[in-house]
Amino acid sequence: LRMVSQGSCGRPRRTTRKRPKSKPRRRRTTTTTETSDDFE
Repeated sequence: LRMVSQGSCGRPRRTTRKRPKSKPRRRRTTTTTETSDDFE
């Protein structure tokens, strides 16, 4: 679970992916999908 921890403050990877909603510039196409996930 080390990879998951380094992703965010010890949070799961999927949570880190949803976080980029604040910084969409980090991801190009994935940003759209990740942002939608966060809204759910």
